[in-house]
Amino acid sequence: MAPSNCFNPLCAFFFLSSQVAMVVCLGYFLFDFSWCMAMQTEGPLMLCHHLLCITGLILSLSLGVCGAELSGTIVGSEITNPLLQLRWFLKQTNSYNSRLGAITDCAFVFLFITVRIGVGAWFFVVGMMSDRIMLIFKIGGAALYLISLIFLAQILSFARHKLFGGEGKSRKVPHTSNGVR
Repeated sequence: MAPSNCFNPLCAFFFLSSQVAMVVCLGYFLFDFSWCMAMQTEGPLMLCHHLLCITGLILSLSLGVCGAELSGTIVGSEITNPLLQLRWFLKQTNSYNSRLGAITDCAFVFLFITVRIGVGAWFFVVGMMSDRIMLIFKIGGAALYLISLIFLAQILSFARHKLFGGEGKSRKVPHTSNGVR
């Protein structure tokens, strides 16, 4: 059901579309969180990221507030996911140490820095200044952006290790599903 201030069919269509997208994303995050817990594949930071996303999506759907801000956050947060999946498949098929593996890593780092950190900073500032966004969503957005900054530090450590060899070949780089290992 579209909000009462939505007087035209186009508004109702986009409201319904964003609700459907959020339900799909909620299903993905619930599945992925369950998988991560069952298989113990992720650390506390990624689990916290998943829980924040799940909470935000449930709150948004429950309160009937959906908008460009949340849709943009979902796209920005998950735009690198296909590259992470490709990286995993390359590792599983022993094809990671190839040109495609290097291109995947470079594309991931580039997208993460430009979209999640760069565009994300713009979304963060605009969201914090907005009178339309509820405080609970501002707090959630700040927490997600902080998590992104921590991921960024891990990714930069990974990139430095990849490019310059770090402190030797045996050096272990922290693992997150954001591509650091």
